[in-house]
Amino acid sequence: MTPFFDTKWHEVYLKTIGKNLNPLVYHDDMHDVIAPFVAHRTTAMLSGGREVSDYCDLVGNPKYFADVWPRALSYLEKNGLISLELFNIPESSPTYSYFSPMNKEDTTPIVSLGSSFDSYLTALPRKYRHELRRKTKKFEHGFTTHIEKSPDALQTLLNLMKLNPEKNAFLTDDMQQFFTRIAGAFTTSHIHLMTHENTPVAAVWFFTSHDTVYLYNSGYDFQNYSGAGFYLVVENIKWAIENGYKKYNFLQGSERYKYELGGKDLFVYAKTVSLRDRSHGAVIPDGIATSHQNAPRDDNFLPTPASPASSSAAGGAPGKT
Repeated sequence: MTPFFDTKWHEVYLKTIGKNLNPLVYHDDMHDVIAPFVAHRTTAMLSGGREVSDYCDLVGNPKYFADVWPRALSYLEKNGLISLELFNIPESSPTYSYFSPMNKEDTTPIVSLGSSFDSYLTALPRKYRHELRRKTKKFEHGFTTHIEKSPDALQTLLNLMKLNPEKNAFLTDDMQQFFTRIAGAFTTSHIHLMTHENTPVAAVWFFTSHDTVYLYNSGYDFQNYSGAGFYLVVENIKWAIENGYKKYNFLQGSERYKYELGGKDLFVYAKTVSLRDRSHGAVIPDGIATSHQNAPRDDNFLPTPASPASSSAAGGAPGKT
């Protein structure tokens, strides 16, 4: 399960950057599927944060999503909502099929990893393989990389991100608090650091889940160490292969380097759904949905699902990779 579908992600979101939204949770008892909504005025959205959650969807067994959506939409309408803003819906999800046609929003390139780094390199087109070797050669001596999980490592990442004016503007106090809490909440959160003479020059923030590594964010000193970010991502891919992971998900953004490193598009989609359009909904049975609209923000508003949502897994926001 990606971190975006984990209860902890939504808890942190509602305590930080989503603190002014009203949580509304529909739990379909029949299929044990959860629809983690938030509402602003008369508009509902899937929880998690458009700018920080690369995928948003129902939580549970995907084979039941098409059955659950009509009841979830009716639940929102009963709670006085007029529209539903869908975003970051992966094309591999039944949610995409249910609401199709949808508007293409972004891409999340994914690369299948080989059994060894050499086999991974061999699978790359010759041009990209040559470019990789050329771009990484200058960092092979005098630079070190290692992986940490400490709060200091995250702060190093944030400091490097702030060297980019666009990312610096993105890193509001609430956003930094969100990132700090997320890093502390997930044991699958890691920071890959690159240093030169004990000075941090690049950092990659990634999550691990089952057979996949998710590249969530990065920062590097582009003025003094141009190309260090690319080198560190290559080192992170190498680490993923050496530790048995089969896929590397670059998450949202169509930056060129993701394709140079073998990424293949998996698109995410968006759509505004009118809840007054009854073609999508049916009346839900009483006693299935529970509203937490007036619950305190520090409550655990999402019960832990029995069956995690699958996802092929936000470029997206300035704070992203």
